[in-house]
Amino acid sequence: MQTRQQIIPPQAKREDYYHTHPTDPRFDPYHWLKQTTSQDTQAYLNAENDYASRQMADSEALQTLIYQQSLARIIENDRSAAYTWGPYQYFSESRQGFEYAFYYRQHKQQPPPELLLDGNQVAAPYDYCEIGSLAISPDHQFLVYSLDTTGDEQYQLIIKNLLTQEEIALPHTHTSGEVTWTMDAKGFYYTTLNHLQRTDKLFYHCLGSNIVDDPLLFTEDDEQFYVSVYRSQSDHLIFIETSSQESTEVFFLPADSFHGPKQFNQQLCCIAPRQADHEYYVDHNGQQLIIMTNDQHENYRLVSAECNQPQPAHWHPLIPHQADTTLEDYLVFRHHIAILSRTKDLLQLSIWHNGELSPVNFTDPVAQINFGDNVSIDAQQLRIHYETFIQPEQILDINLNTHYKTCIKTQQVKGGYHPEHYRCQRMYVTAGDGEQIPLTLIGKQQTWDHPAPMLLQVYGAYGHSLDPEFSISRLNLLDRGMLIGFAHVRGGGDCGEHWYRQGKQQNKVNTFTDFIQCVEYLFKARYTNPKQLMIIGRSAGGMAVGYALNNAPQKFKGAIMDVPFVDCLNTMLDESLPLTIAEYDEWGNPASPEVYRLIKSYAPYENIKSQAYPTLLVQAGFHDTRVHIWEPAKWVAALRYHNTGDQPIIFKTSFAAGHGGASGRYQALQEMAFEQAFILKTLQLDKKT
Repeated sequence: MQTRQQIIPPQAKREDYYHTHPTDPRFDPYHWLKQTTSQDTQAYLNAENDYASRQMADSEALQTLIYQQSLARIIENDRSAAYTWGPYQYFSESRQGFEYAFYYRQHKQQPPPELLLDGNQVAAPYDYCEIGSLAISPDHQFLVYSLDTTGDEQYQLIIKNLLTQEEIALPHTHTSGEVTWTMDAKGFYYTTLNHLQRTDKLFYHCLGSNIVDDPLLFTEDDEQFYVSVYRSQSDHLIFIETSSQESTEVFFLPADSFHGPKQFNQQLCCIAPRQADHEYYVDHNGQQLIIMTNDQHENYRLVSAECNQPQPAHWHPLIPHQADTTLEDYLVFRHHIAILSRTKDLLQLSIWHNGELSPVNFTDPVAQINFGDNVSIDAQQLRIHYETFIQPEQILDINLNTHYKTCIKTQQVKGGYHPEHYRCQRMYVTAGDGEQIPLTLIGKQQTWDHPAPMLLQVYGAYGHSLDPEFSISRLNLLDRGMLIGFAHVRGGGDCGEHWYRQGKQQNKVNTFTDFIQCVEYLFKARYTNPKQLMIIGRSAGGMAVGYALNNAPQKFKGAIMDVPFVDCLNTMLDESLPLTIAEYDEWGNPASPEVYRLIKSYAPYENIKSQAYPTLLVQAGFHDTRVHIWEPAKWVAALRYHNTGDQPIIFKTSFAAGHGGASGRYQALQEMAFEQAFILKTLQLDKKT
């Protein structure tokens, strides 16, 4: 067992690390960990990794077993559902023993398949390799793919001639990874990242030209706004979107060709100038602009506009806003529009046609629905991905007129998986202010009769929803008698736009109190108890977990915090860091005394207490540019100093990853096996096979 004397990193001298603030100068004893390349920081991180290995050494056989059990359920030789574009069908394959995918296309009249890219060959020189995107030119002769080899989410662009197999790597190593071709296939638009990891510049690259000659076309100077570029569903227009978390400005120009910066600027047309609290999203159906906008209500409405009169004064209503339903996404076809909306906590797919909006019905309302590969505006089928917590993912083609569903592919689970052996239940917890907080539990049918060991997940930020997602690896825990829960707290988008706004900025504390209310409900209803409950939060979800641990550590047997955002006050005070300025819309600007006091009141690092903390696993990526390594490092260092208990605190850093963890699929399974072994060991379920 751990004692307070183990791996206690030294505190800085008090006079060295004061955070200067007009009303609240603060001593930060572990500020020195921000020097990530220093010998002291490296020594500390390595010591923590060594300690993590020792603490988990007795679970190595269990980790191997969990890994093998997951592998035994996966179809290792698998092919994605193909989609048709022009004369080709495009798809990818996974193969047994290979970490990364193989990307193919097959001509309709000229089989066999043609290998476009071998992800394993690309990844061979690197410990980490993420292929960000693959963009085929409209004439199908070139491929541009992007590559991140550290996990810092900065991508290099590589152009591959599919006829000669020649590759040219563009020297930029700090692009967003996304490219948008002009329809003449002579070149593409791309965006680059500045020192704050913000996409702020738009360029155009002409095939065959020198990269140094790429013209700079557009610069966004406001540090709260990010630039992106995409081609319309109709292929007629290029859209340039610059957006913050609460405001959008979109420009467009013809997608046919590029004739230099002068003509680019002459053709560029703004749809609606940026305005505080106005967000809008634009596409083109071949005749009109289709715009989703919150100009009249936070729940958005859908309008159309002519390209020669795109301004708001000329918008024509298609779908009005509704007080209880948020429009979340849409996809345009020539004569139809597919709509994803959320009414309370349930997603709904609908099809708009000739002024009528018709729902598409599914057997399970608690489901996740995402648009799939829909590349043709003239298609008569809508492709979606559909899954629940216990139903493996299905890829469905839905007839736009009849709504008839054709299943193209179902995720297979080896070993005889039977969804009917599992149960998913959504319940509602009354918060202190009367709001009904959705809470989802899943488990095997026989697990519900008595208090059970449980893993409860939380997020609650950025409007991101914990929508149903099937997980083969999750079966390792469910089959050992665990319940797994999801707290759909405010700050997420689980109940629409209003739900998100009720858990951000001045309302942020709702996220944390909602989570605690869910925990107390689980105890009262006897689903679990403090000796059997573990909690998990990733990234911003780590903030909710950190708050809960500081304020009610006795309620939990243990916790997992993956790349946790726990040093939020110091981060939001430092404008030199990526994301800080851009995220004032999410957390508030602590230059305001009121906002400063609020963030300080809940920031996990600032509120560590001298008390006994439960068993903890904290995981981080050294190259993380979203939650920098020093945040979890400082959190753990302070915990080790203040913790009065004797339960293990394990801190594990991956030196070959960033915010998303391992890039290879087998590597990801190994990380998962480590985490699940920690869960089973903490809950004393490690003897169950």
